[in-house]
Amino acid sequence: MINQYDKIERFAEVINKNAMAQCKKIEKQTAKLRKKQLAEIEAEITGETEKKLSYETQRLRNQTNREISALKRESTAKLHRYRDEITDSVMKKAEERLIAFTGSPDYETYLTECIKQLLSAVDGKLTVLVRECDMAAAEKIVSSLSADCVVKPYDKIRIGGACVLNSDETVFADNTLEESLDKQREVFMAKSGLSLNE
Repeated sequence: MINQYDKIERFAEVINKNAMAQCKKIEKQTAKLRKKQLAEIEAEITGETEKKLSYETQRLRNQTNREISALKRESTAKLHRYRDEITDSVMKKAEERLIAFTGSPDYETYLTECIKQLLSAVDGKLTVLVRECDMAAAEKIVSSLSADCVVKPYDKIRIGGACVLNSDETVFADNTLEESLDKQREVFMAKSGLSLNE
């Protein structure tokens, strides 16, 4: 019986040994599989995180660029408005001074030179256009120059000066104070330092 008991005990030891070996083998495989799955999960999570991070970074970059562009546009618009306000103010003051000049005794001399320049620049029978209040002076000037011209009022001249129109209405020359003021506006914009790089 001892023999039988020893045999059973050895058989149980062999079975336990084999079972232990199988358990260790299964534990190793499980650990290896767990490590592999963990690495796959980590790679997947890392990939998804990088995608999300990249997406959010790009989204924030785009949003920031849009906000910066909007601020630049708003700033440029404010600068344009401010520049225009300054220019308008300067031109308004210049216009007021020109209007005051048209009431001075020197204005008739200016009007004479203005009409002389126009008559020498345009050939043929001409119509001289002036403000209603300048009609008498212009007729006197034209008659003193013995020019073949007609003098007519022109309501588009607000400040002073004159325009001429040839008989077939193909040439129109403008020598008004308004035209000079408009030209000076461009000169002012160029030389004042108020021009904006657009």
